[in-house]
Amino acid sequence: MRLKRIDANDDSATATWHGDDAVPFAAVDPFAGNSGASLAWQEAPNRLISDVLALHRVPALLAERLLVAAEAARHRPAAEAHDPLRDLAAALGDCLSFATFSGLWRTGSLALVGPPGVGKTTLAGKLAARARSRRPILVNTDAKRAGATAQLAEFSGVLGVAIGTADDAEALARSLRGRRRRVIIDTSGVNPFDRQAVDVLAGLVRSARAEPVLVLPANVEPDEAVEIVQAFRALPIRRLLATRLDIVRRLGGPLAAASAGDYAIVGGSVTPHFTYGLRPLTPIVLARRLLGAAFDDKHWTTQ
Repeated sequence: MRLKRIDANDDSATATWHGDDAVPFAAVDPFAGNSGASLAWQEAPNRLISDVLALHRVPALLAERLLVAAEAARHRPAAEAHDPLRDLAAALGDCLSFATFSGLWRTGSLALVGPPGVGKTTLAGKLAARARSRRPILVNTDAKRAGATAQLAEFSGVLGVAIGTADDAEALARSLRGRRRRVIIDTSGVNPFDRQAVDVLAGLVRSARAEPVLVLPANVEPDEAVEIVQAFRALPIRRLLATRLDIVRRLGGPLAAASAGDYAIVGGSVTPHFTYGLRPLTPIVLARRLLGAAFDDKHWTTQ
């Protein structure tokens, strides 16, 4: 059974999503020959979840683990029948780690790390806005990039938070000495496949005694996400934040990264505005996003 885009002008195809009794998915019995006899998805919940994971391009090994966990969740004593949302959420909670935004501040300082252009600077502004009552400090470690400095200065002015600049580990260590407030370090984008650049970044993070948090765009390809995770092994990364959740349907990349690095998924950005738009990604929220990407599009059916 595979997801297939259907023609909205095809009455026979669109019958699956029109009418009072319509469901967004019409599973087709693979043993029904050419007749394409309908098989209600409630009678084949694992097929539904399997096709949704395929739509999101979740890597095969992770998808298999999720399907096994979803099957186990469905047979738990307190489980209600025919609830793929609950089953998928339980599977995500069993197979992946999750963390809260408040957990980001265990050391008092966090460093946003990742490749260039993934949205770290805007995310730094969002985190500062979220922690505004704690008087956070925004630190720019990419003073050579004028755009980043100007952007953080704008965030500082609008949010009323302090801003600092340091372009090397020694300067950063001096700038943070004695600071007990929450510190958000916007590091420069690093080519993850440049070993020397990654080592320099790791040294900067150690000097700041900050927790590195990997930032990836939600539309990163799964294979690329895994390679980025492997390239950043020099940093003790434990948590993952996603950007561009507002413009992306498929979430296989962030799931692949979290699984490959054993990272805890925290949340992500759902708007380009820097003063708001951070949302937690809990197992149930993520399950809704995964299922909703298929259910909310009336042009998808399974066949």
